[in-house]
Amino acid sequence: MSVVRKNENVSRVWSSRIVLNVLSIGLCLCFLVPIISLGQGTQENYQIGAEDVLSITVWDHDDLKRVVTVSADGNFSFPLIGRIKARGLTVGELENKIARLLDKDYIVNPQVTITVQEFKSKKVFILGEVTKPGAYYLSKTDTLLEMISKAGGVTNDAGQEIIIVRPIEGAASQPTSLDSENSQLIRIGLQALLAGNIQKNIEVQDNDTVYVPKASLFSVFGEVGKPGSYPLEHETTILEAISIAGGPTQNADTQKLELLRKEDGVQRKFILNIQQILKAPAGSEELMIRDGDVIYQPRAEFFFVMGEVKKPGTYKLEEGMTVTKAISVAGGFTEKASKGKVKILREENGKQVEHRAKSNELIQPQDIVQVPQSFF
Repeated sequence: MSVVRKNENVSRVWSSRIVLNVLSIGLCLCFLVPIISLGQGTQENYQIGAEDVLSITVWDHDDLKRVVTVSADGNFSFPLIGRIKARGLTVGELENKIARLLDKDYIVNPQVTITVQEFKSKKVFILGEVTKPGAYYLSKTDTLLEMISKAGGVTNDAGQEIIIVRPIEGAASQPTSLDSENSQLIRIGLQALLAGNIQKNIEVQDNDTVYVPKASLFSVFGEVGKPGSYPLEHETTILEAISIAGGPTQNADTQKLELLRKEDGVQRKFILNIQQILKAPAGSEELMIRDGDVIYQPRAEFFFVMGEVKKPGTYKLEEGMTVTKAISVAGGFTEKASKGKVKILREENGKQVEHRAKSNELIQPQDIVQVPQSFF
C-alpha cells in the first residue's frame, strides 16, 4: 500500500493553484465574448498601434463605414480624407480627428464611432509554468491576473513568484532573459495575487514578458517521519529540511546525513557530520538547501551486547563506540561477569569470527559483544 504524504506547505501551494485556475476559467469565459462587444467607454483610452483592426462608422452615412488595418507606419486610408495617422492616438482622439476632418469640407457635425475589432499592436509574452505559454495581444488595460488567465492559468509545477520582465524606457527590443541590461524585474507573490491584493494585480504593458518559474523543490528520504518532496519557499538549512520532513525516526543515524546535489551538471554525494553542522556558523552557504537537493537520513547501524551485563540487547552504534562504552551502555557487568574474557563476534567474508576484545577497541556494525560468566 502506497501512502502519499504532503505537508501543509504543499497543500497550500496546490490549493492556491486550484484557486487561480478556477479564476482563470471564469475570466476566460469573459474572453469568449467577441472583442467587438467591448463598450465604447472601455476602448476610448486604448492607444492605437500598428496592425490594429478598426471598425469606423459615421452615423447616417453607411457608405463611409469601413474596417481598416493600421499599417506598419501607423496610417490607414479613409474615404474623402485620404491617409490618416492613427498610431499613438487613443480611440477617442482618433474619433475626434476624423470628425474634424469630415466637418471641415464634407459633413456637418459628423458623429464618428470607432471600435477596435482586433487588438494586434501590443503583445505580452507569457512563459514558464502556464498551461498555454506564448504571445498574447493586449486587448485594453489588462491586468496580470487577466493575462495569466488568457494563458490558461499556472500549472501544478509553478512556484510561488511571478516575474515580469519589463523593457526600460528607450529599450530597442523585447528582453529575452531575466538578466537583460535593458529590462527591469518586477516580482509578484502568487499568494498575494490570489488573496485579492489589488496592488499586486498590476497592469501589464506592451512588450512585457510574464515569467512563471518552476517551483524549487528539495527531497528528503530515509529514516524521517514524512519522506517526500517539499517546496523550497525561502532559505532553508539542511537540518530545517529534516524537521520539515517530520524529523528523524527512532532508527535514524543521528550522527550523519547524506546529501545528493547536482553541481556543473554532475550529481555528487556528500557525507555530512551532524555535529559539525551544529557547530557551523549560522547562515553558512554550504548548509543551505538548493533547488533539486536530495537529503537522505540513513538508518542507524546497530550492535549487540550479550551475556553477563545488566541490560543485554541491541544498541544504536554511535561514533567512537568502544568495547568499554558498549558494556556501559548495556548497564555494566553483572557480579558473575568474567571481565577479562570479553569476546567480539564479527562477520568477516561471510563467516562469523571470534576474537578477544580489547577495552579501547572500536565496535563495528553488527558486532556481538559477548561477556561470559565467571565460574570462580
